[in-house]
Amino acid sequence: MFIKVVASLLAVCVAVTNSALVGAPMDADINSPEVQNALCFAIVQHNSGSDSSYISQVVNVIKAQMQIVSGIKYTFIVEMAITSCIKEEPEETCVVNSDPAIAQVVASLFAVFLAVESLDLVGAPVDANINSPEVQDALRFAVAQYNAESKSIYTSRAVKVISVQTQVVAGLNYIFNVEMAETTCKKAEPEATCAINPDANIAQPRECKLVVWSQPWVNSMTLTENRCA
Repeated sequence: MFIKVVASLLAVCVAVTNSALVGAPMDADINSPEVQNALCFAIVQHNSGSDSSYISQVVNVIKAQMQIVSGIKYTFIVEMAITSCIKEEPEETCVVNSDPAIAQVVASLFAVFLAVESLDLVGAPVDANINSPEVQDALRFAVAQYNAESKSIYTSRAVKVISVQTQVVAGLNYIFNVEMAETTCKKAEPEATCAINPDANIAQPRECKLVVWSQPWVNSMTLTENRCA
């Protein structure tokens, strides 16, 4: 048994005006705060639209994806079950209903479309999860490009991530504020585990802003800003 629920929220991220830049769906990190917020919104909308007197909850996330359209579309495939909590009663910790006839565990499809109509929100960067695989990939690319553009004979690495944000444009901007320092590894030598150079005159720790523009549906990344204090 499948339930299809489509929920819309006119907030959170900037619209992509060129429809030719619509992206292919890609797997999303279910632990990302943005993905969790979208899923919570979908469940609230599902419960408000259901005819059941009981509250439903997610018991298993089968799949989560995101797609850049005129905003971001989050798609979830989840297992849902009806709990012991009744909608009209004050909220409490809800457990799956012990009566299988009520619980009715089903696979559900949620599509949550987040777009922007408020001018105040257009282009606003939002905090991102540094542990997200997509963010980690963008950071690795940023550091590699930083080293490619650097005139130093030594490679640098990020020793501290001060902040990371994402911004929906015609794709995604990953905005990193990081502390960079040069290591003991020289660019011409084979890669090795690189420690921060013990010579402070070489290491030269500095705060840098690195911005990566990503269009994952065409497998493209570009370092658009490389600025150090």
